[in-house]
Amino acid sequence: MGSRCSPMRSIIPGRIRTHLAFYAGLLVGGGVSLVIYILVFAAFLSGVLQALVAFGTLALAIATSYITVRDRGEALARELADRVYVPMRIKARGWSNPNSPPNVLPTWTQLTDTIPYLTLHVPSHIQKLFVSAEALERDNWTYTTPTILLINEYSKNATPGTNPKIFVRGASKDLPFLGEIDPARVWISGKTFDQYVTDFVKDRDPLSKGWHLELSADVPVPAGGTKPQQVGATKETSEFMADLFKLLESKSDSRNYREKYRELAEVGRAAYDEIEKQLRKPVAPMTSTPAIVPGNPFR
Repeated sequence: MGSRCSPMRSIIPGRIRTHLAFYAGLLVGGGVSLVIYILVFAAFLSGVLQALVAFGTLALAIATSYITVRDRGEALARELADRVYVPMRIKARGWSNPNSPPNVLPTWTQLTDTIPYLTLHVPSHIQKLFVSAEALERDNWTYTTPTILLINEYSKNATPGTNPKIFVRGASKDLPFLGEIDPARVWISGKTFDQYVTDFVKDRDPLSKGWHLELSADVPVPAGGTKPQQVGATKETSEFMADLFKLLESKSDSRNYREKYRELAEVGRAAYDEIEKQLRKPVAPMTSTPAIVPGNPFR
């Protein structure tokens, strides 16, 4: 029997067959390695992508939480500004300026009773200023009435009537009447009468080229009752105030009235400055949405 050889072996020399087997093994090994690498890399890439997704989700949650907290803070700041700081700013200005017009705004005590969910967010040092100012304001009323009675009693002796009033007339035809000066307010201002009038005119008419005073009082009339009448001009008004100041200086009630007002004015200026700082903080845009208060059905 003769040995049999495959046709391929007879055609391909042995050396070439060895090389082909080597390269075939290399290709098969490389292919297997590539498949394994792809599977491993795919798993790694999947892990990286999952980590990136998780990180992105966390970052989005943090950003959303920050924006929500910021928006809530700005919404609270808006409501605090509208319902607490703006009215109390007007109050504080009135405490520090005897010429401020009277107002019917709620007091700090009334705000704490009606909107405590807002007033609780007012910084404690500002709350203390409001409480102190209202206590001084109440003390002031203790000395207000005796001082007013003293002024009226003095007016009976110094003029033909009571309830003295001082009118400031300007030289300008466009603004002939500059306003009324209350003697009690001049007294608590701590200024001299001349300085008070000068500042009063500058405030009413900065371009004023001149002014004069009229002293008015409620003078008794024959038919009964009283009638406001002019009882003096600039010279008589200045003399009236000079003598009135001497009298008020000699009385403890009027001195206490002025001193308590001086303390109130200091607290008022401090409160006003603190409110200004709060009003500079960012607030939410003004909207037509109803305010969120207890019992609001839209809450």
